[in-house]
Amino acid sequence: IGKAEYIALPVLHTISIMVIWFWFTMHRSTNYVKYQFRRRLFGLGVLIFIGWDCELLSMFGFHSLRGSFPSIWECYYVSHMHHWAAFLGVIFAVNQKIASLQLRKLESMNPISSTLAKGTICFVFLSIMSGCTAEALKMPSLALTLSHRYFGIFPVLAYVYFRNVSKSLREHHIGALSWLGRYSLEVYLLQHHAFTDRGCINVIRGYPRCNFAFVAILLIGTARALNHITTILRHMLLPMNDDEKCIKNAVRGVTGVAVLYAFASLLSGWLSFGSVLTISIISGIILYQTIVEATYADFMESREATKKQSSFEDVVTPEVSETRTRKFYPHLFFALATMVFLLSSLWGYSRLQTCQSTANDGYWVPIDPCLSDRQFNHENYIDPGDCAGVEHLQWAWPRARCNYHHHSPPEVQHELKGMRIVLIGDSSMRGIFHSLSRSLGDFDENGYEGSNSHTDKTVSYESTSLEFKWAPLSVDIVTKFKSLKASPKPMPDLIIAGGGVLDKLQLSITHEDARVEVTKMAEVLSNSNAMVCWFTPPTINTQALNSDDKRLHINEDAIEEMRKLYHELGVLASSSFILDGPSFTKDRVLEAYDGIQYPPPVYDAGVQILLNELSRLKTTSPDTVQESTLASVPLGNPYLGLGMLVVTLIGLFYFDAYFGLSYLAQLFVINGDKLSPGDLYKEAFKPVFKRLKMSPPEEERTDTGPHESSLELEGRNSSSLSRRR
Repeated sequence: IGKAEYIALPVLHTISIMVIWFWFTMHRSTNYVKYQFRRRLFGLGVLIFIGWDCELLSMFGFHSLRGSFPSIWECYYVSHMHHWAAFLGVIFAVNQKIASLQLRKLESMNPISSTLAKGTICFVFLSIMSGCTAEALKMPSLALTLSHRYFGIFPVLAYVYFRNVSKSLREHHIGALSWLGRYSLEVYLLQHHAFTDRGCINVIRGYPRCNFAFVAILLIGTARALNHITTILRHMLLPMNDDEKCIKNAVRGVTGVAVLYAFASLLSGWLSFGSVLTISIISGIILYQTIVEATYADFMESREATKKQSSFEDVVTPEVSETRTRKFYPHLFFALATMVFLLSSLWGYSRLQTCQSTANDGYWVPIDPCLSDRQFNHENYIDPGDCAGVEHLQWAWPRARCNYHHHSPPEVQHELKGMRIVLIGDSSMRGIFHSLSRSLGDFDENGYEGSNSHTDKTVSYESTSLEFKWAPLSVDIVTKFKSLKASPKPMPDLIIAGGGVLDKLQLSITHEDARVEVTKMAEVLSNSNAMVCWFTPPTINTQALNSDDKRLHINEDAIEEMRKLYHELGVLASSSFILDGPSFTKDRVLEAYDGIQYPPPVYDAGVQILLNELSRLKTTSPDTVQESTLASVPLGNPYLGLGMLVVTLIGLFYFDAYFGLSYLAQLFVINGDKLSPGDLYKEAFKPVFKRLKMSPPEEERTDTGPHESSLELEGRNSSSLSRRR
């Protein structure tokens, strides 16, 4: 399939479920204690904040896995995009009964008060939705992605409230969607097989719409069968009320899959695909039959037990109570929490980074060649005393700068897969062309071609196409752009252009003539439908220029005037990205052997700058499929994370599934009824405690001593209850 995200979301969903299960299993007795349970959940929220928003996980080197292990990187990246989602869902779930009771109480009030209370909450939700939508339309795509993980909860809450705000709405639903929702996970997994990068599976040739309808029906039917098989196997392998057998079967299942995978990988190097497929199918049938024979009796027994009784009805449960030893002022705390949330949200929103135009802000780092020699076990041909005077330079970025890194050839091949890249310019652009070829793994491209360097050239590396168009003058660049537009071929995915340095030398043009040519070039760039990278001329080594005429017309001062002209007349503004030549050449200007050309390692640095910006460049092109584009930006935002931590604090300790907005209903109570979620806690959970044969939590107590021992006894009883269940 070739998509790392195929496994990312299912893996993360599984991990989320396992983490929540572990958190609820740990100290089970406190699951029925009002505030202890919520304090534990808040502790989980703090861990999420520290691990993702403060980027504690980045200390384990996940950022470096992007090129070598794309699947692991995709899981890490997607976890950042959804790290609050499951936890917020848990908070909504534990408060759902309170929200449901509040709606029913509102509907039992007089119609005017009920309408005003619901209308106020709906108005607040609509205001939040309008603000979020208006702001989202203005934001760049990267900034929107970075902020959506924090603000995306509000549209979901608004939809849930609107969907349940009326009794008539709650009593009706679309049966087809309810039926389809049972198989949503299986549909998500199988759609990667039915609809691939190359299009839909072609069963009915010549009739694409009929073919799509047939494949969609086949997908739904297969998902339904897979769901049915999974349900049966789950009951067989994971029987109810038998933790020991569940653990044993889970270990056996994982071991069996690992052994079969290793066996198939071993055979893949010796046998054909058909032979491996046949052996895998036979092994799967044998494994299935073994599982059925070993677990069918337990499955039937657990099935009969499930039919006879509910998992809760036969449990004798001791009473559980809780104490609150301190009194606090909710209105003051709510106001302070709201202020902290607003301030942290505003500050965090202002700190959203897209790393635009910062890839040029690197520098050359000296590396000890003697140390490298010793590491690779080569003979040290440089005397250790002379190593201090020898330097090997490597282009690098500051450590905290948007995760910029060196792209290896496999990573570049993946990034440029299926792309057509056209480079237009003079000899300096020719150096970028050769360096881009080397970055794709063609190390024979050393850039020394003699007279052939002034001609066009096209090379292909699997599905990636590189084309160089020789255009030493500004008028040549304009002509090449126009020819690309007039060509019957589609526009390239990326155009890298630069030059105009030789204009003064070849034409001896005046300053006004140069302005005219640069203006035409800016117009052509702005009208291009492709991504365009402009390469500003590198630093000129004036003293190394090999003629008086060159030293007079294309010295560094003259070229600096051209760079300013490009900026003034809109060439830079018309480009998607600026590859700043002086940024990676000014410190190595003495190596420009003819005053203009640089050694290959210098151009390699320019290509690395370009590759680190390629993800952002892809987001600006409507014709390019956007993959994982945020690998070059800081994924954590501690300020917005602090705001989410405050939101979870409000949801947990104010018992509100809508994170504070439900308290607005209390403003319209006339006869003294209590409609705030905190006041409805005991009434909402009374049926639950009754079904569990537990006493509801008592109100605030200040005594100690005997109460502590009773809590300890109840904790032990609750633990034994969990084991029996």
